[in-house]
Amino acid sequence: MTMSNHTTSLEISKQLKEAGWKKETMWYWTNAYYVDHMGWIPTTLTWEKDGKAVIHPEKERWILNLGSPIEEDRYGKPDERCIQYSAPLATEILEELPKKDDTDNLAKWHFEIELTKGGMFYCRYVHSSGKTIPETSDENEDNWISICDKSLADSLAKMWLYLKQEGLIK
Repeated sequence: MTMSNHTTSLEISKQLKEAGWKKETMWYWTNAYYVDHMGWIPTTLTWEKDGKAVIHPEKERWILNLGSPIEEDRYGKPDERCIQYSAPLATEILEELPKKDDTDNLAKWHFEIELTKGGMFYCRYVHSSGKTIPETSDENEDNWISICDKSLADSLAKMWLYLKQEGLIK
């Protein structure tokens, strides 16, 4: 099992950034890597036989990086070539989801995660009346399906994105 099984996917990480995810995380998707004597190098860079460095934008690769986000190059200047997205672990996302008493909107709700026989994680908030967020009726089946994933981190992130979109978290 690789670390990418424990963090959000690159696609979901991009959506989190777009939606305003602010929490610092242990892991980041990045298009650069660190070389001690050179600093941060784009993953699209290759070395030619004559020792010349060439960047191939069409060969973009993304890697998971542990640690602080990359903010500057080896000369201490901001490096705009280095793109990065937080790749939170499931536990880091759970810390950001509303707890029962965090918000008036969810005061009488509790959070559930279900792992199905098919290996899908379903996340939902459940009211004592049986109502759920997202709503799970025949008319709203798309909402229900959109919060499930084979990755627990992606499923939790989809719930965070749903709550953010619906205005249930700030």
